[in-house]
Amino acid sequence: MRHLIKFGTVLAGAAAGAAVGVLLAPGKGTKTRHKILDNLKAGIGAVNASKSTFSNMLLNFVSEKENNFDKKLQTITDRASNQKEEVIATLERKLSELKKDADHVKPNTKADIKDDIVYKAAYETKADI
Repeated sequence: MRHLIKFGTVLAGAAAGAAVGVLLAPGKGTKTRHKILDNLKAGIGAVNASKSTFSNMLLNFVSEKENNFDKKLQTITDRASNQKEEVIATLERKLSELKKDADHVKPNTKADIKDDIVYKAAYETKADI
């Protein structure tokens, strides 16, 4: 971007210098006016050419970034799909472990729940509750 700004500045300076040079050069008024018009037309042509060059550069830059984004997104998606199977297998393994552990634990009876409530009432203070 900095290069384009420098290029535009140089182009504007060259056009201004050419216009001042033509105005200060000895010659008839009609010839001078024609020279100024010719130089202005050349400057306008150069600006239009640089505008199209800049537009092409910008389009190339954007499409390059878009392609890079698409490639990175595809890479992330591929990694996620590869890890999906590993995550599912790990979750299934953990679930089966939990089911095995649950088979070994006896269910709470009403007496167990009552004992827990009595224990809490006997050994905990109001501040603990």
